[in-house]
Amino acid sequence: MKKIIELDGIRGVAIALVLIWHYFATQLWVQDGTLLYYFRYMSALTWSGVDLFFVLSGFLIGGILLDQRGRSHYFSTFFIRRICRIFPLYFMVLLLFVILSKIVPSGLRWLFNDPYPLWTYVTFTQNYLMGGGGFGSDWLGVTWSLAIEEQFYLVLPFLVFYIRGKWFIPILVIMIIGSPVARYLVDGMGSYIYTFCRADSLMSGVLLAWLVRRNGFLEFTQKYCHLVITTFFILLLIIAYLTFLVTQTGDVINHFVFAIFYVVFILLATIYQGAPQAGILRNSFLCWLGSRSYGIYLLHQGISATVHAMNGNYPPRISNYGEAFITLSALLITLVLAELSFRYYESPLIKLGHKLRYGSRLIDR
Repeated sequence: MKKIIELDGIRGVAIALVLIWHYFATQLWVQDGTLLYYFRYMSALTWSGVDLFFVLSGFLIGGILLDQRGRSHYFSTFFIRRICRIFPLYFMVLLLFVILSKIVPSGLRWLFNDPYPLWTYVTFTQNYLMGGGGFGSDWLGVTWSLAIEEQFYLVLPFLVFYIRGKWFIPILVIMIIGSPVARYLVDGMGSYIYTFCRADSLMSGVLLAWLVRRNGFLEFTQKYCHLVITTFFILLLIIAYLTFLVTQTGDVINHFVFAIFYVVFILLATIYQGAPQAGILRNSFLCWLGSRSYGIYLLHQGISATVHAMNGNYPPRISNYGEAFITLSALLITLVLAELSFRYYESPLIKLGHKLRYGSRLIDR
């Protein structure tokens, strides 16, 4: 399939949700009944930004693998490209964390406390320890979702390559349905950050990637797009009900409903690609956010904690104009560093990875 520009905008929406959740919803200290209180209350919906990232990742990565399976250099090209995209900035952050934890002034050293063993971050298995002991250090807490993504990247190429025909979709469906069951069986934080508890979001994206490549599917959904739009708004109402009145992160049902909701969102972007109805998803700033989202995501929590701590305000909070300015400063620093990282560090390595191409020769499984 050709590149869908609107998906960059959706990635921008995802990182915007993450930023609103971490920089506003969880930091704002306000009196009950005030206008800002209700703004914070409504922002509870933004906790699902990572769910959108997972569904989008399943759709994009699943689509790439479905398009290229059976071709020569299938595994080597995929893994090298992923390494060139993910590893450089991730391991740079990890290296800086180790160095700074040894040299920062003693008054700030607590910012680097409570990391898990280094080998868990190197092997992308830290999410399994976090499930029993919390996120750990502010600078590395967000890496739980990267661990899930990397485990997904490790498994999916083999699933796509070796499981074909009538078994592929049933296996996807079993994994999608199995995740809510796993969340029911797993206690505490593990239900939120164990990979098998979050597979419904990732595999729902893969399922959509498979569907849009079936003859007639997009034509059918375009013909009945009013039903797709109606489904979108019905799911939004269900999500609002679950978020505000019933459930919380890690719940059995809400991640599943969010996964289906974001599948419909991505489907609408695909149906309306290039059309006025999806114009907002082609907004230049939103697409810029999307293209820099990896760096923003990796850096935003650590920078927020550090900037607030340097101003004697930890954990980060907003209870007055001065603290709001600190948060805005942290946001600006995050965006600038993410831009510099993408332009001068990540992009050259991404281009290097893309010099390796999938072959044209078909190979047997």
